[in-house]
Amino acid sequence: MDKETEPGYLPRISVVIPSYNRASAVCCAIDSVLRQTFPPTEIIVVDDGSQDSTAERVREYGNAIRYIYQVNAGAAAARNRGVREARFPWLAFLDSDDEWLPGYLEHMAAAIAATAGTAAVYFSDAEFEALPPPRNRWGYTGFSARTPFEVLENTPDVVLAEAQPMLLPFSIFQRSVFLEAGGLWERLPAGEDTHLYVRLGLTHPMCAVAFSGGVVKGASGDAERLTGAFGPDSLQHWDCSILLWNDILRSASDLSPQHRRLLVRRVAEAHWRRGILSAKYHRVFSAGGSFCRSLVHDPSVAFQAATRKFGRR
Repeated sequence: MDKETEPGYLPRISVVIPSYNRASAVCCAIDSVLRQTFPPTEIIVVDDGSQDSTAERVREYGNAIRYIYQVNAGAAAARNRGVREARFPWLAFLDSDDEWLPGYLEHMAAAIAATAGTAAVYFSDAEFEALPPPRNRWGYTGFSARTPFEVLENTPDVVLAEAQPMLLPFSIFQRSVFLEAGGLWERLPAGEDTHLYVRLGLTHPMCAVAFSGGVVKGASGDAERLTGAFGPDSLQHWDCSILLWNDILRSASDLSPQHRRLLVRRVAEAHWRRGILSAKYHRVFSAGGSFCRSLVHDPSVAFQAATRKFGRR
């Protein structure tokens, strides 16, 4: 047995923080890591081509932080760069606009030690600063854990739920598994975390840690956040959804018939929603193409949309 996964052995964790033009916010994120009661083994900040004072602010921390600069390539590429640079077996991600509570890594390390590192991903709950109750992610998604550290028995159902209970800044990954999966899909400007969780959850165990690990700053659709420009009112959001679910359908060889039907329906719904938005923007041909593709994938989506519309009259 690898020493890193022996029962009771405390894991060595690399923290990766991507940042782009968030000089003030990234310092708050770094400070929340430095306040951890169980300190990480290393902290890496990947500056994704910032044009503000990020470099100067991060370098003020001296040797406590490994600062890496790259030409702007997007959040997924910045995180992947941090993973490649990381030197230890476990990965924790923190966005530059979020903060951990002081006991976050201690709880996560305890879960990894108690389960001998059997899960590929360990995830906690988190609070949303700007949302109405229930402010916590698990409450919003209807997820709960039966024990303090629950290795899930139905991981595919959890990652394919309408809303996943896990968030990237409140998850810890086995670095080897992350790399074997190819990391975050850089072709996706948004939804790359959903894509990764589905790919890993279909083939690897995950562990829920019943603890609220920190605070998501701002609303989920806040334009200041890394992927705030790709909310559900944008065509890009549905383009990403179509790309995401089609890729899972193509690449997942062991999908159950139930899960395959679910994913086909997700593609059909994304095409339909894209069609509605295109019609709203008076893009007639684009709307027609999206509606046709939705019908090809799953005609019931159009039928149910029509039923809802005319049922309200």
